[in-house]
Amino acid sequence: MNLYIDEVGEFALNFVIEIPDRKISVKNIPINASDGEEYPKLKIEHVTTPNPDCKLIYVGTGLEDILILKDVASWRNNGDNWMVEIDIGIKLVFQQEEFLIVAQDSLAGFLKLFKLNKMTSVKEILEDYWSMKTDKVDSLIRDEKKI
Repeated sequence: MNLYIDEVGEFALNFVIEIPDRKISVKNIPINASDGEEYPKLKIEHVTTPNPDCKLIYVGTGLEDILILKDVASWRNNGDNWMVEIDIGIKLVFQQEEFLIVAQDSLAGFLKLFKLNKMTSVKEILEDYWSMKTDKVDSLIRDEKKI
C-alpha cells in the first residue's frame, strides 16, 4: 500500500491510498449546513492515477483496517440548539503503524495527516476539533466504522 499527499504547507488538499487493485482519493469538500455554517465533508472516490502534485509519503504492507471517524456533536449558541453529524477523519491501521487523516474545518477543504503512536492518541488530536464552532460542546458521540 502506498500513501500519497498533495501538500499545502502543513496541510493537504488530497490523499491517495494505493492498494494493489485500486487507487482511492480522499478529499475534504466543505458543505453548507442548515445553520449557514460550512462543515467538512469527506469525499472518497476511485482514481486512475494520483494527481501529479502528489508525492509518495508512505510505503507499507499489512493494511489491517480502514476506519471512518464520525462525530455527532450538539451545542447551544445564542439560545439555539445545534446538532451536527459528520465524518471527521479516516484512520489507516497497519500491522506496525497507524495514521489519521483529519478533515479540517476550513473553507479551503484542508486535510491533515497524523502518525499515531502510544504518545499521540486520536482523542488528544481531536480534543479541540469543535472549537471553531463553539466554546462548549454539550454532547459528543464519536464512532469508528470499519469500511
